[in-house]
Amino acid sequence: MNSSRQCNGSKGSLRQSAGGPISNRGRPAHSMNRRLHGCVSEFLSNGPAARALETLLEALEPETDVFVVGGVLRNLAAKMLHGASPPTEDIDIFLSNCDSLPTLSPVTVTDLGGIQWLPRTCPISFDICLLKNFVILRKYRMSPSLENLMASIDFTMNALVYDVRRKHLLDGGATDDIGKHLMEFNSPMFYSRPLTAYRILLLRQKTGFMLSSAVFQYIKQQIDIDTLLALQKILSARFDRDGRDALWQEYDRLCAFPDYDAYRANAAEAVMVRTCGSSLD
Repeated sequence: MNSSRQCNGSKGSLRQSAGGPISNRGRPAHSMNRRLHGCVSEFLSNGPAARALETLLEALEPETDVFVVGGVLRNLAAKMLHGASPPTEDIDIFLSNCDSLPTLSPVTVTDLGGIQWLPRTCPISFDICLLKNFVILRKYRMSPSLENLMASIDFTMNALVYDVRRKHLLDGGATDDIGKHLMEFNSPMFYSRPLTAYRILLLRQKTGFMLSSAVFQYIKQQIDIDTLLALQKILSARFDRDGRDALWQEYDRLCAFPDYDAYRANAAEAVMVRTCGSSLD
């Protein structure tokens, strides 16, 4: 490990109203995101995962709530807003109002208490978890509600949830920050420092987004030697040598900036934001 690695966050919560869920920016998600809702509906109905999703729904009781979360929705929003996005390799799904995971094959058990299903007819895997078993909700002893799920998502760019049964899209500020190419904390509730550091590096590299001041300071100030050693174990378990080296290089690059002003002035992603005319104010 390079010695330079020894250098050493909520945006609000979903509100409920008589008219239905409203995003934490105070605007109805179904009106501010009509285009994105159409993109999500089209992807889930006719995209490469459509048949697999039908199979999943057939394996569930009709009263089971099915929530698509995070990465796939972020990628669809980025594609809609910027014309390009990272490839979607998996779909994260939470199930509520049920007691057990569906019987599917083939599956593997995930580190976070759910299953990863690899449909034979689909190039995209499904990571499926009971909402009541979501590690953040369990750690902070929060009830397994949709509002708490939205409040516990780590970054704003991932704060999108699609309710498959009701065909309703919830936006916790994701489209605003995706539009800005900005990676910002959505929640102060972290599972662990190593996992948070891992996700910052992974998603920064994957999306190309600029770090907010809070996320940048987390990398600079919250990662001590014990966190680095734990992070090294995470990377060793999940990546080959090239993948590990790329993420360590990303960490070293970020740590090389003495402060956020220098990062914002000189980082390639910050230059891209200015070139695109996005505002970070």
